[in-house]
Amino acid sequence: IGKTNEQLYHLLAICLTLQPQRIDDSIQSQLYERTGERMNHMSNGNIDEFRLAFQQGCPKFLSPTTVVYEGPNQAKEPLLRQCNAFLEEIESQIMLPILRGYLKLYTTLPTRKLASFMDVSGKFLSLFSLCFIVHIHIRHRHDVVNDNADYDSFVGKLLSFKMIVNELGKECMDRCEIDDSTTDLDFYVDKDMIIIADTKVARRIGEYFIKQIQKLQEVNRKLKELPVIPAV
Repeated sequence: IGKTNEQLYHLLAICLTLQPQRIDDSIQSQLYERTGERMNHMSNGNIDEFRLAFQQGCPKFLSPTTVVYEGPNQAKEPLLRQCNAFLEEIESQIMLPILRGYLKLYTTLPTRKLASFMDVSGKFLSLFSLCFIVHIHIRHRHDVVNDNADYDSFVGKLLSFKMIVNELGKECMDRCEIDDSTTDLDFYVDKDMIIIADTKVARRIGEYFIKQIQKLQEVNRKLKELPVIPAV
């Protein structure tokens, strides 16, 4: 059980790095105690930390092919194959935590300034094109040389990121209750200016204590129903 818990914490750290949201306070404290430093490195785009977290949290992978007893040991080959496939997907989304970090520092931010922060040219655009599910198509002029092509493409993908943020902010339903696991970031683009809104929801401490009291009352009720064996 202890090994399974460790695996779950490493996988949860990956998920929350790419998709921040509210989780249970007790789980969050345990998570930061175990993987807090690693999550900070992953948020800064350290791909090696993603690799280590995946290798420590993933299940055991088996090869569908026949075992070859001669030659080099290939026992870890299925793990390496799955890890490489996982890292390819991570590399397409590695800029999301960094972009989110920049947006949380400002209330208004010119798009050109953010583009310079994120190094629009080259690898950045390819990462965004792989990452974003919804693409905003921007019309480009092909009859003249457009020096702002990279910048215009960046703005379009920025709008796509907003759509992803809205998807991450939807409510999720648990087995017995509904928890508003919303993100604490929202923004919109007005011409060449990004307007960032802080939508962080205050913790509902009162509801947390009420739930714990209800659980305690339920435990006490079950204890009273247990048969009492008289002492000999």
